[in-house]
Amino acid sequence: HSPPLSPGLSRVPAPATAPPEGTPIPVLNVHQVWPRVQARTVTVAGGFGFSEVGIAPDGTVALGELVSGKGDPIGVATVTRDTGKATLIRKFSSPQTQLISIAADNDWIVWSEGSNQPDFADWVIYSSNRHDQAIRKLAAASRPDGVHYPSTPYVMVSISQGVVVWSAIIGIDKRE
Repeated sequence: HSPPLSPGLSRVPAPATAPPEGTPIPVLNVHQVWPRVQARTVTVAGGFGFSEVGIAPDGTVALGELVSGKGDPIGVATVTRDTGKATLIRKFSSPQTQLISIAADNDWIVWSEGSNQPDFADWVIYSSNRHDQAIRKLAAASRPDGVHYPSTPYVMVSISQGVVVWSAIIGIDKRE
């Protein structure tokens, strides 16, 4: 028995079997998955959209994901709140990649991104220096067998005074 859902939400049944290896998984944007939810987005120069996920500590910069006019993810970006100017920090490496989590302190922006839907087990964590825009890869999901990622929950990041903290749990099945 499942707990009741909030009004306006519905359950999506899980597939009876996993798709065959190599079957493409469709990329769904937030408007397809939750059509009744009004995501906080703004239109920025060039007709691009911006999905706000967080804010810098001083409140001047919104943190999030730049999306095309069709809602397709482009990359991690910021929007200066007083001017509305969007700045692309890092373009995603594939059309399936999406922002998972993002945070900032006075000197750094740190985020996790992934493309392996639905659990984004192929997560990667990056940082960008807010002063010189240098991007660093901080961590990535492990592939214990060299091929497959273990199932992990979404990797959420946090940063304070240059210290980055994230969660990454590997589920191991000990059944024989």
